[in-house]
Amino acid sequence: MARFDYHATDPEGQPASGRIEAASRESALRQLTDLGLTVRDLTLVAEPSASVASQPLSASESDQLTSHLAQFGATGLPVEAGLRAAAAEVDNPRIAQALAHLANQLGQGTSLEAAIAQPGCQLPAHVSGLVATAARTGRLGTALAELLEHQYEARSLRRDVVRGFGYPLVVVGVACVVIFVIMFGISGVFQQMFDDFQLDLPVVTELLFWWRDIGVWVLLAGAMAGLGIALVIRQAIGPVAWLRLLSTMPIVGRLSFWTGMAEWTGLMSVLVRNDVPLPEALRLSAGGVRNAYVGNIVDTLATATERGRSFSDAVSENSQVPASLVPVFRWGERTGTLPEALSTTCELLSRRVRVRAVLIRAVLPPVLFVMIICQVGAMVMALFMPLFSLIRGLS
Repeated sequence: MARFDYHATDPEGQPASGRIEAASRESALRQLTDLGLTVRDLTLVAEPSASVASQPLSASESDQLTSHLAQFGATGLPVEAGLRAAAAEVDNPRIAQALAHLANQLGQGTSLEAAIAQPGCQLPAHVSGLVATAARTGRLGTALAELLEHQYEARSLRRDVVRGFGYPLVVVGVACVVIFVIMFGISGVFQQMFDDFQLDLPVVTELLFWWRDIGVWVLLAGAMAGLGIALVIRQAIGPVAWLRLLSTMPIVGRLSFWTGMAEWTGLMSVLVRNDVPLPEALRLSAGGVRNAYVGNIVDTLATATERGRSFSDAVSENSQVPASLVPVFRWGERTGTLPEALSTTCELLSRRVRVRAVLIRAVLPPVLFVMIICQVGAMVMALFMPLFSLIRGLS
């Protein structure tokens, strides 16, 4: 809940003031109106509650806060006044309190880079680091606009990957429903008829009934056991080693790894272009990517550069980084265009991921359709073969 200080007049025209808690500004106004007060001023309290301050902003909340900072930095308007105005208009109380906290710190003479590191803000480290550098160089609006564009592209890339697998998964889901209807809804009627006529069943028909009575449950039990084992292994080895293991998988794992690498190179391009020192940019970008395995790789690169190694040498000596990226990074470092080299790498990796996602969406469904048709055809044949034998016997 957010807290608001209000100044109002009661029904007798006497002044009234105080503090009220509400989910949003509109809710606070509605509560005061229900009390018969005419509100003259309603201000969000700058200090965040302990429950809000103790939790970091989510990715979407961080993007919204960054967007407000980018707008004020780009227009050159007074940041403090703009943040207070934005805090009064935002519906999300966590974002509103973070904006009010920043405005309050700026009003007390605190620099923006110091204010954004306070607990009431709770921005991710890579955003805070970029703000601190951009505020010193006077490029706050441009830097944050580039960061927002990168974050939008990263989300778009992840959505493309999800859409690539979405249609095949729908096909598999519909196929499972059809197969289960035949196996559990129709086959029982046929089996009863076969028993009434005391027919000798062919092997395929008996196999179908075995799958219905035993096989499916064995398969589900095996799947559940496999899932349980996977969860235990993930818990035991940690997210970094787990994602490293998944990255060796042919389709899903490689797409996840390439997506993480594209997100890292794009974020690195933004940080380096805005004069964040290379070792610091590596540390910040390691925490800014969602793939923990890629973040761990970048952490080792940061350690190597802090020890005096060049960026391209550190990358070439790390066997976990694709070797195809090394010449691009080396060229960018040698020509003084490392941000452009990182941006180019991000585009190449993103294009690779999108091409693979399109291929999956285009190729996998027809293959699944053929397999499903064969499976359903085999089940129908298994049910009707005894009937054919019965008809031949009666004739």
